[in-house]
Amino acid sequence: PTLRRFVAAVQRRYRRVPYHNWLHAVDVAQFLFVLVTEGGLRAVLTDAECFVLVVAGLCHDLDHMGLNRSILYQQASPYGILSHRAGARSTLEVHHCNVAIDILSSDGSDVFGGLGEETSQAWRWLIDCILATDMALNAEVCAEVERTLGAGVDPADPMHRLLAMKLALKLADVSNVTRPLPVANRWGELVNHEFATSSTVDNLGDPPPSDQLAASQRSFVDAVALPLYRLAATTMPFLSPFVEQIERNLEQWANTDSSSAS
Repeated sequence: PTLRRFVAAVQRRYRRVPYHNWLHAVDVAQFLFVLVTEGGLRAVLTDAECFVLVVAGLCHDLDHMGLNRSILYQQASPYGILSHRAGARSTLEVHHCNVAIDILSSDGSDVFGGLGEETSQAWRWLIDCILATDMALNAEVCAEVERTLGAGVDPADPMHRLLAMKLALKLADVSNVTRPLPVANRWGELVNHEFATSSTVDNLGDPPPSDQLAASQRSFVDAVALPLYRLAATTMPFLSPFVEQIERNLEQWANTDSSSAS
């Protein structure tokens, strides 16, 4: 019952925006579950860490408005103004953490309640993982991974395990590009819709042309997703099939781009 109430409470706190919605949260959590059960993370992390990681996947974009930090400020959103005045970073990620804390602190949906002495640690893991999904911190997190986990994850080192958790959530957050091409393209369309419509679902326009979609997917993969997955695969070899799928998708997007240019 507690888990069911928690999941229902989380679902209610996702907005009806094109991309950063409940379906994205479930997709991320499902990818994390696969990494834990089939990908080898279970041999590295403790049971409590695996549990918190999947919870973080469900919670990582709670109450996302479909807007990035700069748009929030330009539109004079309270969140954007507060972030600007306070000189804070990770505006959205801090908000997602606050909403997660509110849900997990409520009677009947505290799924951390059974963790005993690990409860305080669970809060730290959850917050650190969600904050690491801020794309503005991507280079910083990747540099830490390369510096710390270059020789692999040491299961006996708590900092290694935490960094592996952060990395896993970052991988899951952009895992749509690891899906078969038709699925990856559908996720790409939703991302483009969200950016183009400022999160107003009722004003969705036509899907972007295939060449525009291919160009945006190719740009994101080249700059962010593929380097991230290649880096992670050096530490976690079980990620190699995902790297190969991204490369196959990238080849198709490049062909579409080339065809539209000729």
